[in-house]
Amino acid sequence: MPTSNPPNTFPVTLLLEPDQCWSWLQHSRTGRIVFIRDSAIDIRPVNYAAQERVISFATASTALIAAADVNESVVFEADGHDGWTAWSVIVRGHATITAPTPAGSEIRPMFAPAKTHHITITPTSVTGRLFDQAR
Repeated sequence: MPTSNPPNTFPVTLLLEPDQCWSWLQHSRTGRIVFIRDSAIDIRPVNYAAQERVISFATASTALIAAADVNESVVFEADGHDGWTAWSVIVRGHATITAPTPAGSEIRPMFAPAKTHHITITPTSVTGRLFDQAR
């Protein structure tokens, strides 16, 4: 027999303003970058820093370096939760190879290999949602 949920027990979803999105991005250090590789969609986890409305990360991935070398359109996603609320932010933009930035010093690599290139995502749009699970 199907069960029904009591009224007002579903999480409330709030759309985030761009300033709120950047604030949430500064609370996390791990995200995912989505790009096209050999005519297929690829996704990679990265440790990142969000400062001055750009996403920066370091990589040794030849696929990511090749995408950034041609100013590829990319999508970056990060999310998190604290037990009461969850959030998700999506940044669409262009990846470019850049010189190391001050934000780069905040990046903690997931793996020991040396990261040979610094990549910056310059956003064209930033959207986000906050899910209030306390209701």
